[in-house]
Amino acid sequence: MHISDIHHKGDLRYLRRIVDKINSLSPDAVCFTGDIAEHSRYLDDALDIMAQIHAPLYGVPGNHEYWSGVSFVPITRAFRQTGGDWLVDQSVTACQGRLLIEGKPATEIDT
Repeated sequence: MHISDIHHKGDLRYLRRIVDKINSLSPDAVCFTGDIAEHSRYLDDALDIMAQIHAPLYGVPGNHEYWSGVSFVPITRAFRQTGGDWLVDQSVTACQGRLLIEGKPATEIDT
């Protein structure tokens, strides 16, 4: 499953609905392509709720991760705890080798 641009900005109910929908579809993996939170102050709440997704989470930073200056350490930790990873200039094989996920930062893609 591919999810992008959640831009979480404090609406916990909305983010929980997204997580519930993802879980109801039972994906093998979930790929987030940037902009998890609108601002760094919302990142911890977003990661706590996203940890409830019942699939490995993979992701790459988007422009808001760069603009807000968040540390990628807590994001990497949260995604790895699900069996996935936060991918910056790296690729991984997922789903028993059936899926190659290539991670390039937004700054490289946008240029």
